[in-house]
Amino acid sequence: MELNRYALIDSNVWIGLHNSKDTLHEKANKIFRTLEKTDRGVVVSNFIVQEVFTLLTNKMSHTEALKFYWFISKHKLIDQIDMNSEFIRRTIKFIEQQKLTKPLGLTDYSNLYLALTFGFELITFDEQLAGIYRQLKK
Repeated sequence: MELNRYALIDSNVWIGLHNSKDTLHEKANKIFRTLEKTDRGVVVSNFIVQEVFTLLTNKMSHTEALKFYWFISKHKLIDQIDMNSEFIRRTIKFIEQQKLTKPLGLTDYSNLYLALTFGFELITFDEQLAGIYRQLKK
Protein backbone atom coordinates (compact mmCIF):
# COMPACT_ATOMS: atom_id res chain seq x y z
CA MET A 1 0.00 0.00 0.00
CA GLU A 2 1.53 3.32 -1.11
CA LEU A 3 0.70 5.97 1.48
CA ASN A 4 1.24 8.90 -0.87
CA ARG A 5 -1.59 7.55 -3.01
CA TYR A 6 -3.95 8.45 -0.17
CA ALA A 7 -5.88 11.64 0.35
CA LEU A 8 -7.14 12.89 3.68
CA ILE A 9 -10.43 14.69 3.11
CA ASP A 10 -11.35 17.51 5.49
CA SER A 11 -14.81 17.95 7.01
CA ASN A 12 -15.87 20.81 4.74
CA VAL A 13 -15.38 18.63 1.65
CA TRP A 14 -17.48 15.81 3.16
CA ILE A 15 -20.21 18.33 4.04
CA GLY A 16 -20.18 19.64 0.47
CA LEU A 17 -20.30 16.13 -0.93
CA HIS A 18 -23.27 15.02 1.17
CA ASN A 19 -25.30 18.24 1.13
CA SER A 20 -26.65 18.90 -2.36
CA LYS A 21 -27.66 22.43 -1.29
CA ASP A 22 -24.12 23.35 -0.21
CA THR A 23 -22.43 25.92 -2.46
CA LEU A 24 -19.42 23.60 -2.76
CA HIS A 25 -21.41 20.45 -3.57
CA GLU A 26 -20.38 20.24 -7.23
CA LYS A 27 -16.73 20.94 -6.42
CA ALA A 28 -16.72 18.28 -3.68
CA ASN A 29 -18.48 15.80 -5.94
CA LYS A 30 -15.93 16.35 -8.70
CA ILE A 31 -13.02 15.84 -6.28
CA PHE A 32 -14.46 12.61 -4.92
CA ARG A 33 -15.35 11.21 -8.34
CA THR A 34 -11.79 11.93 -9.53
CA LEU A 35 -10.42 10.03 -6.52
CA GLU A 36 -12.72 7.10 -7.32
CA LYS A 37 -11.79 7.04 -11.02
CA THR A 38 -8.10 6.89 -10.17
CA ASP A 39 -8.76 4.23 -7.50
CA ARG A 40 -7.08 6.50 -4.98
CA GLY A 41 -7.48 5.69 -1.32
CA VAL A 42 -9.10 8.09 1.11
CA VAL A 43 -8.51 8.35 4.83
CA VAL A 44 -10.84 9.90 7.36
CA SER A 45 -10.24 10.27 11.10
CA ASN A 46 -12.85 9.72 13.78
CA PHE A 47 -12.52 13.47 14.55
CA ILE A 48 -13.74 14.25 11.04
CA VAL A 49 -16.52 11.66 11.27
CA GLN A 50 -17.77 13.23 14.50
CA GLU A 51 -17.61 16.75 13.10
CA VAL A 52 -19.36 15.91 9.82
CA PHE A 53 -22.01 13.79 11.52
CA THR A 54 -22.88 16.66 13.87
CA LEU A 55 -22.92 19.29 11.12
CA LEU A 56 -25.05 17.16 8.79
CA THR A 57 -27.49 16.47 11.62
CA ASN A 58 -27.76 20.21 12.34
CA LYS A 59 -27.87 21.41 8.71
CA MET A 60 -29.92 18.59 7.21
CA SER A 61 -31.17 15.68 9.29
CA HIS A 62 -30.15 12.77 11.44
CA THR A 63 -31.00 10.48 8.52
CA GLU A 64 -28.52 12.29 6.24
CA ALA A 65 -25.83 12.08 8.90
CA LEU A 66 -26.40 8.33 9.15
CA LYS A 67 -26.16 8.02 5.36
CA PHE A 68 -22.77 9.78 5.51
CA TYR A 69 -21.54 7.38 8.18
CA TRP A 70 -22.61 4.28 6.27
CA PHE A 71 -21.18 5.71 3.04
CA ILE A 72 -17.69 6.08 4.50
CA SER A 73 -17.94 2.81 6.43
CA LYS A 74 -18.81 0.70 3.40
CA HIS A 75 -16.86 2.44 0.63
CA LYS A 76 -14.00 0.25 -0.61
CA LEU A 77 -11.57 3.17 -1.01
CA ILE A 78 -12.11 4.77 2.42
CA ASP A 79 -10.11 3.81 5.51
CA GLN A 80 -10.90 5.21 8.93
CA ILE A 81 -8.20 6.25 11.39
CA ASP A 82 -8.90 6.22 15.11
CA MET A 83 -7.37 9.30 16.70
CA ASN A 84 -6.76 7.69 20.08
CA SER A 85 -5.00 9.32 23.03
CA GLU A 86 -1.55 8.50 21.58
CA PHE A 87 -2.37 10.24 18.29
CA ILE A 88 -3.72 13.23 20.21
CA ARG A 89 -0.49 13.40 22.26
CA ARG A 90 1.55 13.23 19.05
CA THR A 91 -0.61 15.94 17.47
CA ILE A 92 -0.05 18.21 20.48
CA LYS A 93 3.72 17.61 20.29
CA PHE A 94 3.56 18.36 16.55
CA ILE A 95 1.81 21.69 17.26
CA GLU A 96 4.52 22.61 19.78
CA GLN A 97 7.44 21.46 17.61
CA GLN A 98 6.15 23.30 14.53
CA LYS A 99 5.38 26.37 16.68
CA LEU A 100 1.90 26.54 15.18
CA THR A 101 0.13 29.62 16.47
CA LYS A 102 -2.87 29.96 14.16
CA PRO A 103 -6.08 29.39 16.14
CA LEU A 104 -7.12 26.09 14.59
CA GLY A 105 -9.17 23.36 16.21
CA LEU A 106 -7.77 19.99 17.18
CA THR A 107 -9.35 18.38 14.11
CA ASP A 108 -7.48 20.74 11.79
CA TYR A 109 -4.21 20.27 13.65
CA SER A 110 -4.68 16.50 13.54
CA ASN A 111 -5.31 16.72 9.79
CA LEU A 112 -1.98 18.52 9.40
CA TYR A 113 -0.19 16.00 11.58
CA LEU A 114 -1.60 12.99 9.74
CA ALA A 115 -1.08 14.44 6.26
CA LEU A 116 2.50 15.51 6.88
CA THR A 117 3.56 12.49 8.94
CA PHE A 118 2.12 9.85 6.61
CA GLY A 119 2.42 11.67 3.29
CA PHE A 120 -1.31 12.00 2.67
CA GLU A 121 -2.57 14.74 0.39
CA LEU A 122 -4.80 17.04 2.45
CA ILE A 123 -7.93 18.05 0.56
CA THR A 124 -9.76 20.97 2.16
CA PHE A 125 -11.81 24.01 1.21
CA ASP A 126 -10.41 25.89 4.24
CA GLU A 127 -7.89 28.34 2.79
CA GLN A 128 -6.15 28.96 6.12
CA LEU A 129 -5.63 25.23 6.70
CA ALA A 130 -4.56 24.69 3.08
CA GLY A 131 -2.03 27.52 3.36
CA ILE A 132 -0.46 26.10 6.52
CA TYR A 133 -0.35 22.65 4.92
CA ARG A 134 1.44 24.00 1.83
CA GLN A 135 3.87 25.97 3.99
CA LEU A 136 4.77 23.01 6.19
CA LYS A 137 4.96 20.59 3.26
CA LYS A 138 7.89 22.50 1.75
